[in-house]
Amino acid sequence: MTTGLTVEELPPPAYALGRGALDHALTSAPFPLQASHATEPLNRADLDLVISAAPDEEVLCRGLEIELPMGTTAQDLVESADGITITLSDDFWSWSLETTDTAVRCLLTPQGDGFIFDEDGLTVGLRGLGINREHGNSYLRVFEDYEPLKQNTTRQPVTLVFEKAPYRPEIESGSPNRFSAHRYSGSGADTAPATLVKAGSTVTLRWQYRQGVERHLFGQYLSADYSAPGIDVSQLSRFDTEPLQRATTFTLRTRDQETGETTYDTVTVQVDSPTLAGLDLTGPLSGYDGRLTLAVPVTVAGELVAEQGLEAAGAFHASTAVTVTDTLTAEAGAAIDGPLQVDGSIEVLGDVEAQHITTGNLTAKKTVKMLGESHSVPRDKPLTAESDGLVVGHVFSPYWGVRPDLTLQVNGDQRTMRARADSDHPSEAVFMPVLRGETLTTSGYLPGGNTLRLVLVPFGS
Repeated sequence: MTTGLTVEELPPPAYALGRGALDHALTSAPFPLQASHATEPLNRADLDLVISAAPDEEVLCRGLEIELPMGTTAQDLVESADGITITLSDDFWSWSLETTDTAVRCLLTPQGDGFIFDEDGLTVGLRGLGINREHGNSYLRVFEDYEPLKQNTTRQPVTLVFEKAPYRPEIESGSPNRFSAHRYSGSGADTAPATLVKAGSTVTLRWQYRQGVERHLFGQYLSADYSAPGIDVSQLSRFDTEPLQRATTFTLRTRDQETGETTYDTVTVQVDSPTLAGLDLTGPLSGYDGRLTLAVPVTVAGELVAEQGLEAAGAFHASTAVTVTDTLTAEAGAAIDGPLQVDGSIEVLGDVEAQHITTGNLTAKKTVKMLGESHSVPRDKPLTAESDGLVVGHVFSPYWGVRPDLTLQVNGDQRTMRARADSDHPSEAVFMPVLRGETLTTSGYLPGGNTLRLVLVPFGS
């Protein structure tokens, strides 16, 4: 099956994606963005932000505010508001600009009572941005003033994170190097350009062979050291990468041996559903708010340590240990083969499966599975825990109006649970962590016919 589009007509990959009450997709021209030269005039760039409702949803929007960080540091995007203009795909909207000490704010206002996003979307063109001189991760925030018409949605700003590549000298049109990335064929045959591939795909880098030049190749996922001085490819015209696990930019440096002139060509390949082989976050991510946000399903093959927050908008899977010293949020479930340590709270809208859970508060909209056997805890008799675990308990009353209560006590740390329902409804459950060697006792008011259920679920197998 074909789409009828040529390679040149295919749309560019989204630079960044985000979702609040509305869906947001950001692209840039040029792509990728480059930081400006240290002393020359600022590079000018355009951003296109496509805003739409999710399929089969309607959202009444009364206004939008797009915030561009302003300053001279790596996480800032622009140095000032000079030269910035706005284009809108729908004349139902109007726009204005204002600045603070740290940001340029683009205010978008619809006519009347607001604009209903359903099958109709809005494209916001941010034109003439003067990109600052420091490379690194930057961001764009969208504040939504909305009223969901079909469902409740948490009211939070949407943050789109993207990269500013280091400054590189401009390459004249028709560069003799013709550096490009192509889908891997395995046979050396020419294939289509590869701007977006699945995680684990190999791509072939190609360039025009020239005599009398010295060439070096740089980038992640090369089969040799990609730090200085790079891989010498002076006698080659193509190179196969290792399997790509995340988006990366490759650079071809060409030096003319006769004139000494040096040029740089770059090509960026985006990776769909990137896989992180291991991630250690010991400080604020990208410098903007200290949180790591994953907008796609992510698999971590090594240990993940996030010393601030971790948020996964898709499914989250880790094959070893996960440690988060702030809040872990996973919208589509979390599966963790090793222990999970969260000093803040855990909020999961899907299922939770883990060998060992240590947390302050656990909120799960579906099931929680702790991988281990269960043990009954006798009432009115002390029990010494044989392993670290979680005591789960509730009381059940078959009588209308009878409200039994239960007190759980672990080494003098007392917590109380009371039944809140009448006939045929159990009380809310109590969860208490217990460490190996601690003593658990129970007491409280439990009339005849009422049932007490307590289970000790050990952490680990």
